[in-house]
Amino acid sequence: MKQLRRQARQGRIHLYYADEMDVALLPTISGRWMRIGHQTEIDTPGQNARQYIFGAVNYVTGAFVWVPWSNKNHVGFRELLKRVLECHGGDATKVVMVLDNDRIHKAKAVREWQRRHRSTFRLYFLPTYSPRLNPVERGWRHFRRNVTDNCFFRTMARLMHAVETFLVELAASPALVLKIVA
Repeated sequence: MKQLRRQARQGRIHLYYADEMDVALLPTISGRWMRIGHQTEIDTPGQNARQYIFGAVNYVTGAFVWVPWSNKNHVGFRELLKRVLECHGGDATKVVMVLDNDRIHKAKAVREWQRRHRSTFRLYFLPTYSPRLNPVERGWRHFRRNVTDNCFFRTMARLMHAVETFLVELAASPALVLKIVA
């Protein structure tokens, strides 16, 4: 990892950290301040629903690329790979993406995609059960604290509107992204 980061700082590679996050209509519950003797109530939906966000952050520039997807599958992940590659259009510098060992990252279709792009793109897998090594996880935590923690959205459309609004604003501020994931 240290070698990859050094290469990225030297401009020899574009280094991204990637992962996906589920966005559920059921609110995430977290600790919060309450007056003694008072308990905050959080509404919950009668039926839960989910969407997923695939995201990647550039270790050097703070560029944040994300894709909303209806399922957590290799199709959504490949869409993220395409978007990251598009960010570096005609650039000859190789893109290296660091991610966990989820089976969707190693699906046959992903391996085929990677073979077709091996001159410009490489996947680097973290050791099993090591989320602390992936800075994008801190980005997801920041997202939850600011958007979904203790907050009920009546519909998935409202929730996804809040998600997309927040992520667009976050992506527009690479310096803040770097501060969050550092």
